[in-house]
Amino acid sequence: MNSKISLLDVIGKNDHIFDYSNDMKNTLYILDTNVLLAPLKLMNASELFIKSLEKEFSNTYIPIIAYMEFILNHKDIIKQTKGFVDEGYSILAKKNVSESFTIKKEDLQKIFLEKIKVKKSNISNQSHYKKNIEKEANKLIESILENINQDLNNVNTKIKQVLPKDEINEKYSLSIYNQQVEEYINELKKYFNSNTRYSDLYPVQEFDTLKREAEERFAKDIGPGNADIKNKKDVIKRISELEWDSSLGDSILWLESIKYSVSVKEQYELIVIVSDDNKPDWTEGNGKSDLKDSLSIEFFKKTGLPIKKISSSEYFRNTINNYDAADSDEYDNIVLERNNSEQDILEAQKAEAEKAMLESQLAAYEEAMLEAQLAAYEEAALEAQRLEAEEERVLAQLAEAEEAMLEAQLAAYEEAALEAQRAEAEEAMLEAQRLEAEEAKQE
Repeated sequence: MNSKISLLDVIGKNDHIFDYSNDMKNTLYILDTNVLLAPLKLMNASELFIKSLEKEFSNTYIPIIAYMEFILNHKDIIKQTKGFVDEGYSILAKKNVSESFTIKKEDLQKIFLEKIKVKKSNISNQSHYKKNIEKEANKLIESILENINQDLNNVNTKIKQVLPKDEINEKYSLSIYNQQVEEYINELKKYFNSNTRYSDLYPVQEFDTLKREAEERFAKDIGPGNADIKNKKDVIKRISELEWDSSLGDSILWLESIKYSVSVKEQYELIVIVSDDNKPDWTEGNGKSDLKDSLSIEFFKKTGLPIKKISSSEYFRNTINNYDAADSDEYDNIVLERNNSEQDILEAQKAEAEKAMLESQLAAYEEAMLEAQLAAYEEAALEAQRLEAEEERVLAQLAEAEEAMLEAQLAAYEEAALEAQRAEAEEAMLEAQRLEAEEAKQE
């Protein structure tokens, strides 16, 4: 262990010890897989990497696991980027630009319809009424378009006049990207062919030992790489006789970096690992480049050397004397936008899929809610109609009962009156007979 520095220097990031930009300091650069793949994802970035590699050729180490993962991933990255480059170039081709910027009546119609679009409200449940509203709106729009037709032609003519006469700059073309990729791959081949370790790879027994150590670290939740378990677990990679779970890649790279640094510790004062992987298993804070304190301590205890972590853009800035700061900022932005690690791409795809799923679920939920509300509304309307009919029926029955009762009462009254008249008549007749009998008796 280097007696000139202590753990306090390592944790405190002592400027004198960690000043990797000092050309007088013997510094070893260890490159992560994402740094090797980054130039393949960007236009005009490979030249920066080639210049850096040329300057620090003898002071650069690419772990064998990074070399193998580059071999396995680089074709897919090139294919994907070619799609982006070709699509971007075709969008800005003269013919496509001319067609894209031509304003058609249909375009205006869509804009006008969007401005008066019937929003989701009570009217949305009345499809017939909604169609009538939209029909009337289209009539208004047709009237407007007919009256501005000549103005629209004048605008399109003016647009064509101000568009560029020539094709887009060739520096964004697919042929330029292919040329840059070829130059970059050839430069990497020079580096890899200069050392037999890249052709011999690992002995199987040595690689199995690294895998076992990586698995033991994961079992104890020790990084780096443990943040990749969820998304990369059970994705098997294979080269020749060597195979490994994709989630073990970062851990194996870390263990190999320690092993190699031990073998060359007499030659160097500082180890710099270059990586754009800023997940919390590598750094103290997600998105920050500084290496995690626990990893710095482990590395120093096992190698006697301090270690620093920097981004690929910092690496380019330090190793290329004429590297423009403006180019650095642009590269930083591109790196962030394009997610330079394989894991970042997976996470972006996963986030996009989750977003699409949530949007789909939300749309389905809103549709179900509207359907439920409509069904509830229709059911309530039917129930109201049923209750109204029931009320009418009950009222009819009540009126009928009242009418029957009145008729019964009237009949009873008439019958009682008749009975009274009959009794009165009988009584009068009897009284007449009695009087007649009495008169007869007197005679």
